[in-house]
Amino acid sequence: MPLYNFKKMLLIFLLASIPLSGCMTPTIKRVSEFNSPPPFFPEVQFSALSKFKPDEIDCIAVGNFEDNSSQDDYSHLNKTKLVRAAVYGVLSAKNYRDIELNRVSYILSNTDNNVLEELNCDALLSGQIVTFENSNFLAYSITTVEVILILKNLEGEILWQVKHAANSHEGSLPLSPLSLLTGVFAATANSDDEVAFQMIDTVARRTLAALPDRKSQNTSDTLRVTATSEPIKTLTKITSTDDTINPSYLLARGAYEEAFKEAKLLIKKEPDGVSGYTVAARASLLLDKFDEATNYALEALALDSANKDALSTAGYSYLKSNKLVLAEGAFRKIISLGNSESTDFHSLALVQLARKNIESASDNFLIAGKLAIKENESQLVYSNLSILQSLALSNASAKLAYEELGSLTWQFLYQK
Repeated sequence: MPLYNFKKMLLIFLLASIPLSGCMTPTIKRVSEFNSPPPFFPEVQFSALSKFKPDEIDCIAVGNFEDNSSQDDYSHLNKTKLVRAAVYGVLSAKNYRDIELNRVSYILSNTDNNVLEELNCDALLSGQIVTFENSNFLAYSITTVEVILILKNLEGEILWQVKHAANSHEGSLPLSPLSLLTGVFAATANSDDEVAFQMIDTVARRTLAALPDRKSQNTSDTLRVTATSEPIKTLTKITSTDDTINPSYLLARGAYEEAFKEAKLLIKKEPDGVSGYTVAARASLLLDKFDEATNYALEALALDSANKDALSTAGYSYLKSNKLVLAEGAFRKIISLGNSESTDFHSLALVQLARKNIESASDNFLIAGKLAIKENESQLVYSNLSILQSLALSNASAKLAYEELGSLTWQFLYQK
């Protein structure tokens, strides 16, 4: 078989198998209580209440993780942060609305009320690290990462929980496109920690494989904006003697209400400055106050018609308000200004998808994916690839775009 055809078949298998597991396919087993499977047997154990109906859960927030492992191995790693981020990444690929980790952390640390009510979310997924160790033997070593995930509803009931241990003895666990979301891909540059990150990747993928998907997903869910997306990181830095009251800083840590208050103070102090308006607009957007976000964005654009932050916020506000022609105009304006990034084309493609213009959307998802590869934005690579994969089922243009981006993604994963 020619090498080209072999690689093409391998690519098709890789992309059609999202998510991939390791060399040993784990058994997913429903149990009444967790027990210890045979040593090195990749079994995923889960339990669920009979009342747990995934289609009745719109939103899942990822809460705190505890490190209950007694080992000192990999003590230089922030284990809870890494595992939590990996779980969040995999969850974001499922049909639930999620909430940015910084926002969840902020609410968890700043409220005595029901966290889910504050987040306007249905369920909280928290976790425990049971084992995180490296066992040395005569000729080899085994790294094990074992976690328990617990999903609770507004009333504090445990709807679903899962336990699994990923072991490096299973062999070289392959990367998959889903690995772009877990953080393991970026971590492989550090060879000393590579195996540990692969186990984090594997345990996140396997545990959440036992969490049922919602059967349907609202268009508004697909088009949601998160706080770590490009619009946040490109916000103009606002100088301050104290970062705790820097509106941009507050926005990035999930303190949207405080960021809005500080932005309004900045507007009052500097009414002809653009920065206060852009932060107020973004904070309003993230608080789902779309008309308010539009107004502040337009105020910023009146002062600087080429301000990309304001244009982006206006675009997403129009999108969320179903003013699709205006949304498309905003994102086209950003691209016309030059020096476009992957998120600019991705945003335009989302609007075109909402307008049922599949061919144009597919072209721009492909452009966005290519730029994301150049920018090393692995999560956005996955996002464009997964959307094109879905569109490819019924559209020839999307199928061609998916195959092209799929080939580039394969190279991105394995030939970096």
